[in-house]
Amino acid sequence: MKLFYDSYGASSGGPLSLSPNIRRGHCADLRSPAPEPASADSDKDNVLRFRIGGSICPSDTGKFDAVNKEERKRRKELLRGIRIKERERATTQLPAPLPVLEGLFEWLEAHSDTDCDGTLRLTLEYCRSNGLDEEKITEWTAEYGGYCDCEVLANVPGTNPAFN
Repeated sequence: MKLFYDSYGASSGGPLSLSPNIRRGHCADLRSPAPEPASADSDKDNVLRFRIGGSICPSDTGKFDAVNKEERKRRKELLRGIRIKERERATTQLPAPLPVLEGLFEWLEAHSDTDCDGTLRLTLEYCRSNGLDEEKITEWTAEYGGYCDCEVLANVPGTNPAFN
């Protein structure tokens, strides 16, 4: 079967081919061009036109259909469940209560007018003033890419799922 990519209904470019490894239940990568040229006398039944960026997967009938809305909704719900579990796991592994750590980021933001000296000086100062375990906080910030005060502020809230 020859596959021609179609941009907004107009045929353009050349044929695309399916990998011989594509079987029912596996999606085709339709971005790579086929090595053979398009045949001018192609049978209409053996040509499939599709829009670039569309998702085309084999259905149970063996023909290619766009992924249906129910499947997209199911996948979206699965990803949502995974993110919730990641957030819960990350929250249980926090070295201090969430509001205290959010306070750390706000405090670092307020004191970010000074140049970073490449240490956790301000972070440790916050820990001492709030009675936090400095070693736990240091290990935790390093785990999420915070090896100095500016990195704690820039990396930790964005890479830790508990803050997303």
